[in-house]
Formats: sequence, C-alpha cells, structure tokens
Amino acid sequence: MNYQEFISEINSDVDEDTTIIMTKGVHINNYIALHQKWKFDGLIAESLIFKTSQVQSLDKLQLISLVKQELPELIFTESEITYSTNELHTFLNFNFRY
Repeated sequence: MNYQEFISEINSDVDEDTTIIMTKGVHINNYIALHQKWKFDGLIAESLIFKTSQVQSLDKLQLISLVKQELPELIFTESEITYSTNELHTFLNFNFRY
C-alpha cells in the first residue's frame, strides 16, 4: 500500500465533526506511518497512524519510545500521548492544544 492509498483509507474513516488540517506520510525507522494534524470541537491535536499489522510486535511504551527517538522534534516535551489500537490501525495522539 502506498501513502495515497493509506491516506484515503484513513480519511474515509474520520468522524464528521473532525477537520483534517494536514496529512503526510512519514518513515519511522522501518515503519510507515501517517502524521495528521486535526481539529475537533475547539481542540487541535496531532496523530501518528500506523498499520496495526506493522507494529503489533511493539507495545505502547516501545512505540512511543521509538517515535521520540526517531522524531524528537515532533512531540512537545510536555505533551500527553494517548494510544489506541484496533484491528487495522494503531494511533498515537499528542500535542493537544485548546
């Protein structure tokens, strides 16, 4: 799957109250992810979205550590990071601003 297909797949599953501000493909070590900035109900935040099949061998802390190591400028130091996963996608959400 290329980035455009991944972006289309993700964007087709966005809540109608969420506005996607930016989406771009990123490589993190050997993993492919989408970096999104989005807005919902006055909240602006960012997400890294992975294919669950690619990162299933990593637990939450390992994935967060990998991202912080490979892309240290991406996540604000004081930012809370939330993690969620389902059969298809794994999400790290961060840089929450109201």
